[in-house]
Amino acid sequence: TDSYTFMAEEEAGEPRYMQIDDDTYIKQMQQDIKMKDISRLRSHLESFKMKYKGKNNVSQVYIKFIFSNLLKVIYDNLPSEDSNKMKQGIDTLYRATDFRQVIDLVEKNISRLEESFAANPQTLHREIESIKQMIYENYDKELSVEQLAEKVERTPAFIGHIEAPNIRKAVSLD
Repeated sequence: TDSYTFMAEEEAGEPRYMQIDDDTYIKQMQQDIKMKDISRLRSHLESFKMKYKGKNNVSQVYIKFIFSNLLKVIYDNLPSEDSNKMKQGIDTLYRATDFRQVIDLVEKNISRLEESFAANPQTLHREIESIKQMIYENYDKELSVEQLAEKVERTPAFIGHIEAPNIRKAVSLD
């Protein structure tokens, strides 16, 4: 448990997930939710879990506080969720007796978020249609990913994520 494998350019020290502060993890996961990227969200959550798994020197209340912030972000992005359900979920989190229960609650709500995203593809469809329209209107000009992202008020990374499977296909079919 005290031995690590490092790449040639890495220095010895704490594993990478130990070096990232909690606020950065939460912001990464908020961005993942905003971009509807559940796989990255799960990846960031896994790193976040590893940071606290088996830590006896960290207050349970602090850990619950951090994960309750993440749960709040998830509830804020679930359609038709009222504040009572969010309060109940956070109350359940604070009543958890071990770390596994906290993680199970968060993962359950990530699955609900994933189902919600899958059930409502119209948002992504509108963004693709706006991008297509911009491409049609400016077919004779150079368009950057940044310009397309600005059009739909998203990040260039989001455009890169949807671009290959959706925009090229949509533009070539019409």
